[in-house]
Amino acid sequence: MFVGDAGSAGAKFDRAIERGNVLQALALAHELAPLSLASALKLVVLFSRHDRERFGHAAARWHARLVLEVRGIGLEESQLALAALAALPSPA
Repeated sequence: MFVGDAGSAGAKFDRAIERGNVLQALALAHELAPLSLASALKLVVLFSRHDRERFGHAAARWHARLVLEVRGIGLEESQLALAALAALPSPA
């Protein structure tokens, strides 16, 4: 049976992110493991808006991955990325 993009775990993950469904996004993230850096950032942003308890650890872990995985990132870029994470909105 053919499953198009609409039924793929990646597409479902993106829809869960768009809907703000933390539990579904986490379950799908486990299916997609290891998550790309971009997908992990989507999860961090989702946490900033809907699950502040998970946000701090996830943001720090994403930042560590950024520094380790992106070649040539320097102190200034690293600081900017960290500042951007800290500036993400909180739930109202």
